[in-house]
Amino acid sequence: MQLTRFTDLGLRIVMRLAVAADGERPGSRGIADELSVSYAHATKVITRLSELGIVDARRGRGGGLTITELGHTASVGWLARRLEGDAEVVECDGANPCPLRSGCLLRSALRHAQEAFFESLDPLTIEDLTRAPTGTILLALPQPVGAVTRISSTIGNDMLSPTATEIIRATLPVVGAAIEDITTLFYRKMFAAHPELERNLFNRGNQKQGGQQKALAGAVAAFAALQLEPDQARVDLILSRIANKHASLGIEPAQYAIVHTHLFEAIVEVLGDALTPEVAAAWDEVYWLMAQTLISMETGLYQAAGVAVGDVWRQVRVRDRRHESADTVSFVLASADGTPLPSFAPGQYLSVGVHLEDGARQIRQYSLSSAPSHDDWRITVKRVDARILANESPIPAGEVSNFLFHNVFEGDTLNVTTPFGDLVLHDDDAPLLLISAGIGCTPMMGMLSHLAETNDSRPISVLHADRSPSNHAHRAELTELVERLPFAVMHRWYENLGARHPEDGLRQGRADLGEITIAPGTRAYLCGPLPFMLGMREVLLAKDVAPENIHYEVFGPDSWATATV
Repeated sequence: MQLTRFTDLGLRIVMRLAVAADGERPGSRGIADELSVSYAHATKVITRLSELGIVDARRGRGGGLTITELGHTASVGWLARRLEGDAEVVECDGANPCPLRSGCLLRSALRHAQEAFFESLDPLTIEDLTRAPTGTILLALPQPVGAVTRISSTIGNDMLSPTATEIIRATLPVVGAAIEDITTLFYRKMFAAHPELERNLFNRGNQKQGGQQKALAGAVAAFAALQLEPDQARVDLILSRIANKHASLGIEPAQYAIVHTHLFEAIVEVLGDALTPEVAAAWDEVYWLMAQTLISMETGLYQAAGVAVGDVWRQVRVRDRRHESADTVSFVLASADGTPLPSFAPGQYLSVGVHLEDGARQIRQYSLSSAPSHDDWRITVKRVDARILANESPIPAGEVSNFLFHNVFEGDTLNVTTPFGDLVLHDDDAPLLLISAGIGCTPMMGMLSHLAETNDSRPISVLHADRSPSNHAHRAELTELVERLPFAVMHRWYENLGARHPEDGLRQGRADLGEITIAPGTRAYLCGPLPFMLGMREVLLAKDVAPENIHYEVFGPDSWATATV
């Protein structure tokens, strides 16, 4: 049984209207563009849907299309019959009519089969068809210029159903205990089915170390836990960072269906008989609630950046390259085609994609270490060498950082993305505390450059820890920026001062906030190794800095949010 293109489009239009945001009235041309069909064809179908009372079509200012109450509740079988009209499975009449048509038993049998097909659709409504994942994908279809942003939707509640909530409450300890086994198996299954994702999208170094598996496990478990004791601020903390990372990679809604397939294969295999249909349905609800929220966030990020969903990549030319330390180099990037670069918020990052010798395309994120500009961007890259830390697995050499360090020079081109990231300066007058360690100085450099360019006059304390003065990237530039700010002070700690002697603002040893005065209402921004930042957070909390005023950036898999939930 094959539906006509007319019926197929009619069902898709009604499904799209069923997930429209409150107050959204898309036009016929916009619907045609979103569904990749001709305007004329879409108009004919919409006219028929309006005649059936499924769609309310209004012309003129403030007009547009909305689904009616009948459209929400009508049987899919009922609607398909009316859109198909007199169409049959095979065409017996027409220009060359079949000579058997007057008494053909085949025609009668096919009519019965066709009606049986429609009867199988009778129990379904349009609302049934727009449940996740379909509804979430419809919600994020590319929109025509000028369309209303679709952030909210009507495809379901923004919380778990009561039944699912109680099942999650009962099973979270069991699933939580197995979640790392589940995510490890999930990645193995997904990469077996889609090897291109491992080669061209995911960070192979993080996969080898297990960091990505742990981060995903922590995010899913934390999200589920926060549905039991709702805390929107913490949910936003977890998902906002994931959404920004996804946007910087160009993730598209359809990829959530791929993740769902292999994640639930892993859940079935790991949990075995403990996964009853009811438990599976509850965790399925958790997944799609999380996915739907992320897709909405990512759609908003793409729209705010002025790009289509997933269309984030551009070519830039390396205008300058300079060493900041023995193992750190900065690249100043300009538009490859001469068009102005998008601006960004101080503290954000971009992704860089490179093709390696084995043919893989690997992607990494680098903070923008200069003030926002349409003329050029600057990123600072620290070469990551292979190393072994006590009681930990060997850390492989950074594939992308070494490639950039050894192979990219002035005049070369790079593939990079539009900037994203949620570590950004807040637009208020709160005192600032910028804390960094090692290469974590880079987002702070972007913030300080912006503050200096705008002659900011608020109190600013800049704290940095490093191995030695020679290892400190941007050391002289940092000093210059602090001197340009009238109410800024700097404190530095080096594990090895070398021939230098401790002085005001310069100390030997590890960073210690004990003697640093922190003004009431301070906003703290942190970037560095995760243990360093978690330690700083504890001291900041002890010094009465509000948790919501502590902001951070992690270079690598993010387990901060789940460690602090």
